[in-house]
Amino acid sequence: MASHLIESMELKPKWRERFEFFEAHGAPDSAGFKAAIKTRPFLKRITIVFSFLGFFVGPFYFLYLGMWRKALTLFACAIVLFLVELLVYSMTGRDISQILGFVLSGLSACTVNYSYYLKKIKGNDGWNILEGIQVV
Repeated sequence: MASHLIESMELKPKWRERFEFFEAHGAPDSAGFKAAIKTRPFLKRITIVFSFLGFFVGPFYFLYLGMWRKALTLFACAIVLFLVELLVYSMTGRDISQILGFVLSGLSACTVNYSYYLKKIKGNDGWNILEGIQVV
């Protein structure tokens, strides 16, 4: 049923391709997805599992796509990471803010495509930023 929904929606070609891939092969943490993604050319793999806009603008891209709950989750993660950075800096004098910034940016970039699929196709607009994503 969802494949008919994808066809009937007015989507940009990049989103249509991503959504069709997710629909055919499942979530990024599934075995079918992992096997299918390996058969794609490198640049196609990157566009399916990674969002450059998600990397550079993070939670604001989630807001732009209408996923305000997940944007708030990312903002909360940013606050927690900032507090961790303050704690580490006060204890060791080491500045780890760049590392933590890359962690937050990477989290945004690797979750936005599947999160948008869940929202638009499955109707799931929850708070869990890691839903369907392999963490380790």
